[in-house]
Amino acid sequence: MQQKIRFQIEGMTCQACASRIEKVLNKKDFVESAGVNFASEEAQVTFDDSKISAADIAKIIEKTGYGAKEKTEDALPQPEETTHVSWRLWLLLAINIPFLIGMVGMMLKGLNWTRHD
Repeated sequence: MQQKIRFQIEGMTCQACASRIEKVLNKKDFVESAGVNFASEEAQVTFDDSKISAADIAKIIEKTGYGAKEKTEDALPQPEETTHVSWRLWLLLAINIPFLIGMVGMMLKGLNWTRHD
């Protein structure tokens, strides 16, 4: 029976790493399809669970030199309920106000702080 499972991959440093894992998995006869996403550090594997287990697939990934942990729906990160605006954001906004005023002035062609007459 076909089963689809997701793994969290650790240790990938480039897209070639993801391609290598994908290539190794897709060569196995018990794997129907395997896709590895470097950006999200995830692998999604569809395999025949009568021939191999998810733990064995994780071992295959680990033999290629990367860490693999089965991803469950419970492991999804929970969003923070409140957001806190840092004082750094307010400082950056205050620093940028003169720049923004100058840009608006140049757009309206009425205020030009860069002209030296």
